[in-house]
Amino acid sequence: MNRRSLLKRGLGLFAMPALITDALAEPRGELRRLSEAWAAAADASRPLLILVLPEDMGASWRRGHVFGEWLVHGPAEDLAMLSALTLVCARPQEVRRMLPTVLEDAWMVLAHPAGALGSPRFVRVAVEDLPDGFYRGRPEGAESWTREQRAAWEDEGIDRRIAGTSTAFRVLMEVPPGVSASLNSDTEDPTEGSTGDRAGDSARREILGVDPPGARWASSHGCGVRYIHAEDRGVAFGCGLGHVPARSSLFLSYYTGD
Repeated sequence: MNRRSLLKRGLGLFAMPALITDALAEPRGELRRLSEAWAAAADASRPLLILVLPEDMGASWRRGHVFGEWLVHGPAEDLAMLSALTLVCARPQEVRRMLPTVLEDAWMVLAHPAGALGSPRFVRVAVEDLPDGFYRGRPEGAESWTREQRAAWEDEGIDRRIAGTSTAFRVLMEVPPGVSASLNSDTEDPTEGSTGDRAGDSARREILGVDPPGARWASSHGCGVRYIHAEDRGVAFGCGLGHVPARSSLFLSYYTGD
């Protein structure tokens, strides 16, 4: 079974639950960021894209790296489509409290808070997990690899994860395979060159330039973490024990600000 068929099997459609009204009326604790993003998307008549970060800290860290690889290095057309959405990060339990029929293993959820474009959708299986050896820079048994061999192994995995996440996102956005995504007319005025590339690059700068609700942009090369936009930037140091590929160093770290 190919990746797209697998993704379609995990694509869910569900009715808008009345629970959303209660969550918006009294947002508290973990639901506050998601509730605020829902209200902002409704006010702007924009779809809401929820990137789901797992409860488990290690799993959340790994998925944050996968989302970071896609947002930093993914196709410009994906970023151009993202520029028309409101972005938020949330835990599965937060998503399920507002949208109870979303499955626990959902990676991305696309909802329409204004109610103009049909029921929300979610994609369950997006991409392979980070491989064993990711934080060592090589798999087991490859201790004698050269720097070039390690870089080639890392790049192959990163490219596969970006392609898988992009495929999942395009299934969610209902973009047929092999078809270029249509751009929002007000994303950028086409003058010369590729409109998709220019709009995507602009959207990428905008997404990287601010922390999305529910997460912080963070950077790590294996030892310690630095938060890009926070006053408390965290700490990074050269311990010599950890390793994160350069293309994976920026990632989304779950954070509510509470």
